[in-house]
Amino acid sequence: MNMKKVKFFALMFLAGATLFTSCKKDEETVAAPTISVTNNKTAYSVTATADTTIIFNVTVAAEGEIDLFTIKKTVGSTTTSYGSPTGFSGKTSYTYNFEQIFTATDTYPISFAFKVTDKEGQDASITVTVSKITGSSGNPIYTFTPTPLGAQNASEGSFFASVAGTGTVYSQSQAAANAANIYITYGVIGTTPNILSLPERANNGFTAVTGGPTVYYKASSITTTQFDAMTDDLGFSNITASTTPKIAVTAGNVYEFVNGTKKGLIKVTAITAGTSGNMTMVVKVQQ
Repeated sequence: MNMKKVKFFALMFLAGATLFTSCKKDEETVAAPTISVTNNKTAYSVTATADTTIIFNVTVAAEGEIDLFTIKKTVGSTTTSYGSPTGFSGKTSYTYNFEQIFTATDTYPISFAFKVTDKEGQDASITVTVSKITGSSGNPIYTFTPTPLGAQNASEGSFFASVAGTGTVYSQSQAAANAANIYITYGVIGTTPNILSLPERANNGFTAVTGGPTVYYKASSITTTQFDAMTDDLGFSNITASTTPKIAVTAGNVYEFVNGTKKGLIKVTAITAGTSGNMTMVVKVQQ
């Protein structure tokens, strides 16, 4: 074999090796892991007087498979490790619900650092901070635990009013004379329990009661624990008017309402199904 052919095959071999090495490197490139917490929210605040439960929904992803996930809590200059929750190793994605209760006596701010490391040694981290609202207090509120509100065919009254600090449940025959003060009515539309305003009650086939305000409702992000701890309207600051004069409800949830300039919260504690059933609730409303 002459020298030209030797050189030609040598060059071809080097080119092939280079191409193979290049392809191999491309094939072995693994993206770095990612981490996020509850819609990327990294700052929270709690009130000075109420215990608050926050659930951090931590989502991690790693193309190169998760090797380690850690949580560290920092208060002042002290950092505490929560170790490594199990169930992550070998997965490419995972969501961990990390629940913490914050009290008025805790030292703030409190930070939590979440970190994921993949099997390639690459990592990603995110830190959330919880602060305490201080130096302010809310205005007084009324808290009512009225008798159950009955649906349209029940023996109980369907109409709730707040008058001079006394939460009153009215029957159909009493409602018209007290319509201006009625915030909440209860009824079953189809098979679905609902709270609804007086005008909306007429729109949905119930016996009409006129003269009352249109009250707007929506589901609340306030937990039942936070609701129970409220002694003033400081926690009402995020309640905004919706455009919904009725809303389907389920037991164990909190709902917001706005009646003109008044804001309030409804915690539904129990529901007995059907048009002859009823709803038990606790109501907190601005004075």
